[in-house]
This record gives sequence, C-alpha cells and structure tokens, in this order.
Amino acid sequence: MRWIVSCENADYKALDKNLFIHWIVRNAFSFRPFLHDFSSVNEFAENLYDLRNAFTHEGIIKSNCEHVVIVDTDCMACLSGHYLFLPLRSFCRAIFDEAQRVFEKHGGVVFCEFSACGVDLISYNKISAFIEAAYAQFWANYSREDNALNMLYDFLFHKHDGFKNTVRLYFENNPGSDYVIENFEPRVLSDGILFFAKDYFSGIVGHMIPGIMCRFDEIQFERMLVVRDALDAYSIRVDECLKHAFDTCDFDGLCLLDL
Repeated sequence: MRWIVSCENADYKALDKNLFIHWIVRNAFSFRPFLHDFSSVNEFAENLYDLRNAFTHEGIIKSNCEHVVIVDTDCMACLSGHYLFLPLRSFCRAIFDEAQRVFEKHGGVVFCEFSACGVDLISYNKISAFIEAAYAQFWANYSREDNALNMLYDFLFHKHDGFKNTVRLYFENNPGSDYVIENFEPRVLSDGILFFAKDYFSGIVGHMIPGIMCRFDEIQFERMLVVRDALDAYSIRVDECLKHAFDTCDFDGLCLLDL
C-alpha cells in the first residue's frame, strides 16, 4: 500500500506496517468477504501485510498462515489451520475499489482505465514494426562509423553528460591529437573503426590479459555530437507519431511519411 506514504523517506519506514494495518482496519467494511475465518480484522491485516512483504521483497507467497493458496474464483476467503485460501480476483478488486474511493473522496487524483495501459498483440506488432522501420530509415542516411559513434556516445556520455566538457577541454589543449581510453570495456562493442584489440600486462609479471583500446579524434567527437542531436530530434518525431496513435487508438495509421 505505497499510496499511504512515500517510503523514500527512512523516517516513515518504521510506520509502514502500522499504516498498512490501520488502512485495512479503517476500511474493514470493504474487506468483509475475506474476514470470515479470522478472529479479528487485525489478524487479517497482519497476514495480508506479511503476504505483501513476502511477495514484494522475496518473490514468494507466504504469510503467518505459512501457506497461501490463490483461488481463481470469486469466493469467500477461507482460513483452515496453516492454510489461507484467498480469492485473488475479488480480493484485488476490493483493494483497488477501496483505494479509488478514498482518493475520489479527497479529490485531485486522476485515474486511467486499465485498458489504456496496454495494447493487444496485433497492435503491438504494428507498433514494433513501425519503430523498427522508422529507425532503419534514420540510419539509412548515416554511415557505419556514425552508428558506432552514436553507440560510443551512449557509453561515454548518456549518464555522464559532464564528461563531454572533459573531452572538449582535452581537444582544446591538445589540438590534432586523439582521445584514447585504454583497457576500454570490451563487452560494449568492438568496431574496427574506433576500437582496437590490445594486450595489457596485469599485476602478475609476464601475464597478459586481453583488452580494448578506444580512440577518436576531434572531428569524430564533433561528428558524434551532430549525429546524436539528429537522432534525439528524430526520436521526438517518432514519439509524436506514437502518441497520436495511442490518442486515436489508430495503429494502422502509423506512417513513415509522417517523420
């Protein structure tokens, strides 16, 4: 029930369980079909919290009841010894209906229909085919080196934008030279245009380990930025086409000519 409080703040983490149980108890009327065999609402809420933690953090289904059996039908919850039989569909419906009622009571919360969160397989195939064709159309106008430069951009600058200034400053201070990254991450890509295999001595004397050296000059660096700017602008147009398709639910209308 992460709607109750943001647990990004460590001060709230200790309250998480209490708030969860409090919310269930306060809205017990909505969960009456599931309380049949529990001695109290609190017992039901405790088991539900344990189930939530086990499923979310451990990827398993268990609670203090030891065994939780998901029932694929709209029946009443049943507690027998160490077994809790939980009708998943009706239980989830009760959870979300009550949460929506609370939000609507306080106002200011906008909901979207579940159907708006996904597409069917036929529509998805049309979308993926459009995306594949769109970017094939883009790269048809660029060279293999441009493509390699773009991949290098992703590795070097995508999450380290400030590093561009470091490289630019290097070329200002060392005109006509190459920027070299030795022992470059070999799993990224190995393209003969920019990347060269090289052996490096490890800490053990005489022991060689394989590595990759990356090297590019100032012209390639500037070209890298030009290609990336063009790709970013093109991606915006692709997204606009997809947004229009989602807004109109017309995936047959996806057209490369709109790009």
